[in-house]
Amino acid sequence: MKRKLLITSIVLTVITLATYWQVSDHAFINLDDQAYIYENPRVMGGLTGSSVVWAFTSVDYFYWQPLTWLSHMLDVELFGMNPGGHHLSSVFIHTGATLLLLFFLVRLTGLFWQSAFVAALFALHPMHVESVAWAAERKDVLSAFFGFLSLLWYVEYKSAHPPSLTSGSLKFYLLSLLCFMLGLMSKPMLVTLPVIMLLVDYWLFSYPRTTSSARVMRSLLIEKAPFLVLSTASSVITIYGQNNAGAMPTLDTFPVSLRIENALITYVKYLLKTLYPLDLAVYYPMPASLPFWQVAGSLLTLVILTVTVVRGRGKYPYLAVGWFWFTITIFPVIGLTQAGFQSMADRFSYMPHVGLFIMIAWGAADATKRLKQQKLILALLASGVLLMSTAITWRQIALWKNSIVLFEHALKVTENNWMALNNLGKAYLDAGRIDDALWCFQESVKVKPSYTVALINLGAMLAVKNRPDEAVVVLTQALQIEPGNEKALLLLGNLPQKR
Repeated sequence: MKRKLLITSIVLTVITLATYWQVSDHAFINLDDQAYIYENPRVMGGLTGSSVVWAFTSVDYFYWQPLTWLSHMLDVELFGMNPGGHHLSSVFIHTGATLLLLFFLVRLTGLFWQSAFVAALFALHPMHVESVAWAAERKDVLSAFFGFLSLLWYVEYKSAHPPSLTSGSLKFYLLSLLCFMLGLMSKPMLVTLPVIMLLVDYWLFSYPRTTSSARVMRSLLIEKAPFLVLSTASSVITIYGQNNAGAMPTLDTFPVSLRIENALITYVKYLLKTLYPLDLAVYYPMPASLPFWQVAGSLLTLVILTVTVVRGRGKYPYLAVGWFWFTITIFPVIGLTQAGFQSMADRFSYMPHVGLFIMIAWGAADATKRLKQQKLILALLASGVLLMSTAITWRQIALWKNSIVLFEHALKVTENNWMALNNLGKAYLDAGRIDDALWCFQESVKVKPSYTVALINLGAMLAVKNRPDEAVVVLTQALQIEPGNEKALLLLGNLPQKR
């Protein structure tokens, strides 16, 4: 087993690095990268005493994420403002997370090839490109790294006979708790990890499946209590940070009914994109309304899948584990408590995907167990899936080369994408393509007239094009939506006055 694990780890490392190495020639993009790196004076100054204090005391940009900030500062120390170095750091962390996932599953189940297939899919699935190739999403790969490490230490603790907080296994418990805390300090999406630990208890250690004892359940929950306390604290800080930054749309913007409908449809969309990962985009705008047939069909699909895995939990426990791993870990970002204005995001599937991959890997092994050439058939199927996934991932990575390529693609595969139009306009402007930039800002405002960022950009462009009367109209509209906006006021004040 150790020899296979070593060889597979080397192969996974080489393939993952080879697939993602092209990011070394990629630029930063003009969505969040400026806030996290190249226009953030705290980060650009590198690791200094004041910047480290700021990292631990700030909830800027929605989250308390000190480790993420420190990782960006360290990159500045190592690579300066060379984007390639920053991107490669994320690739190496992603590769490390892949290996930790492999070690965790092998230690948990003892089944090598299923575990290796899950890890390979995690490394090479196209939907994970966003988390790895986008510098600002360092928080995804970093939190997953510590999350898998926490789970690995948790299995070591639970594998002691019997596990006890007063025995020698205490050190593994404390290591698991420490890594969980470090994961939360990278990105708070890890708050659901205590539930994953309960699923681990259910799958491998057969409880509470083997007993209905309330005492066993109580002991399991007490065991998770320190993890739940950290999760609660992280959730409270996150809600505060997002409210403080104005990142949580009001119910007037996104009514509860629309959020619920979108959540149901989005669950199914994640399933479909997992199996058919094409037409991926950096931003999926929230629609104003959703067709009833999609909502009803999605609800029916989710009910059928949930009932099926619950009814089959005795014979196929991995189906219930995988399904609830996916549905529960993605729940905080499914849109019920909306942060941002997107309907979904590929990056949100980064850790939740593991649950679906477990269902696929273990399910395929069970579905083919009566075939004479099972190992050969599974090897061919797995090879085909991974080759296709790698090819699509390679192409998807190329779309992150720069802002122009990225947002032009987003406009091809989505509709009414006001965010992509605005950011493409900024990229065109930086490239000196003034007329193209003007068109993008105009189209962005047409799609979303209340988008003040695009209104201000359009006003600035109209001023540059010596069309002050039109600029006044646009900037006044922006100020009606966002009174006191300093940039709009400054632009308006600099426009030539009529005599």
